[in-house]
Amino acid sequence: MGRIVLFYIFLFNAALLFSQKDSIQYTREFFLNEGIYITYSDFRMNRPISKSVLESNEDKSQLDFIGKVVQNSEFITFNFGGHLHKVKTDSIWGFAQNNTIFINYDKKMFRIPVFGNISQFIASVEVINNFGGNGMSPYYYNYGMTVTNMPTKSREVRQFVLDFYSGQVLDYKLTTITEILKRDEKLYKDFMALSKGKRKKQMGLFLRNYNNTHPIYFPKE
Repeated sequence: MGRIVLFYIFLFNAALLFSQKDSIQYTREFFLNEGIYITYSDFRMNRPISKSVLESNEDKSQLDFIGKVVQNSEFITFNFGGHLHKVKTDSIWGFAQNNTIFINYDKKMFRIPVFGNISQFIASVEVINNFGGNGMSPYYYNYGMTVTNMPTKSREVRQFVLDFYSGQVLDYKLTTITEILKRDEKLYKDFMALSKGKRKKQMGLFLRNYNNTHPIYFPKE
């Protein structure tokens, strides 16, 4: 990236330190500016690279223009300060389209259907399948596998959570949710009063309650 792009990212990182009086609470009526988030800071500031400055052969009049640009382009090309800049598509943080956020995880884009302080989303991740070992017969085989016991790659669907204020993406599991709920004394106490089995079943419910009592804020325009 050129100096202008680096300066652009620096400004957005610095702008994260805004006070609540200069911010607006996110609600269902809140409008997310459409465009591509080069960095997590762009997402936090609600200031993506807008489609007006994107350079692409895709039809800008289409509602899914941004998604198509991301899907079909190796590089995101945009005009900033009178200069063209390119960023590897698989390195961007994500994008906003039709008031929905898509996040880059494992170099693929996934929709965030439940958005809040702690967002939930489902993504497919690459896993290594090691078919060797003492428990595997050397004569075992199946479609798409070889009899050489060489590891193979596949994709597995998993659930994750995004921490809005840290930018961390974490596995959606009991230990993760428990740590998050420790931030709210009452919710944590109620959660830990349940049996382990009930806690696993009610993780989503407690996250929704957490989001309701801990709203998030974006800076004002």
